Amino acid sequence: MFPKIPGVSALQSSVWANQSSGASKGNSSKTAKDFYSKLSSPYAYQRAVWILYDINNFINSTQSTLKDVQALRRAIRERNFSPSAIGKKFVPQQPCTPYAEQQTAEILADFDSFRGSEYTTLGDGVALRRLINDKFRNNELSKSGTTTYHIAHSEALNYQKLVENYDKAVDGLFAHQIKILTNHLAHKLTISSAELESIQRKRNKSAKVRSLLDTLTTPSKRRKSPEKTALSFKSALERVHSELARDMFHC
Repeated sequence: MFPKIPGVSALQSSVWANQSSGASKGNSSKTAKDFYSKLSSPYAYQRAVWILYDINNFINSTQSTLKDVQALRRAIRERNFSPSAIGKKFVPQQPCTPYAEQQTAEILADFDSFRGSEYTTLGDGVALRRLINDKFRNNELSKSGTTTYHIAHSEALNYQKLVENYDKAVDGLFAHQIKILTNHLAHKLTISSAELESIQRKRNKSAKVRSLLDTLTTPSKRRKSPEKTALSFKSALERVHSELARDMFHC
């Protein structure tokens, strides 16, 4: 019997435990083994995955700037080296968009929750710090690389409309519509089951839409064609909110 951990089903806990025990038998990839071995429990593992996923999306988002990414990195560093900063409200030190302020605050709230949880250890906190540092270090050029990626697809008409009308989707969708939309995109394999889970766990409907749109506009092997991805979103949106689809894509 696996322990009951908040936010983690018994089945999922058993899967992660089996992955961990199977690692020594060579049943998992080296990357998965190395990642799992840094953390003490399925709970810590899942929460770390979600935090790293959100940081990656923020770095690659069409709505964030390099300065926004650097501000997030500074805020996390401050929490790592000054425990009194944990739980502190994020106040931008420089002008930033509502998107960047909201996303940064949400990532920091998840980070604070991880560090303060009775289900994580001091070692988990150290492991997460190193994993986050690696994420930022490996993505130092990612912001300029992402900009190049978006410029390279500037002629992808529907993709550009998706990027330009980002806020319309955030403001125009209701919670039940977001659920139908994301489930449809997962069914069509536009987003993975893990991405779906990360999107659906968000605290409110605006956060869910931002997470979905950031996922769709982040380069991925699953989404090799930005234009096809945008068309998949457009098709799914037409099912739940045809008027918003016409407004966003001018059709």
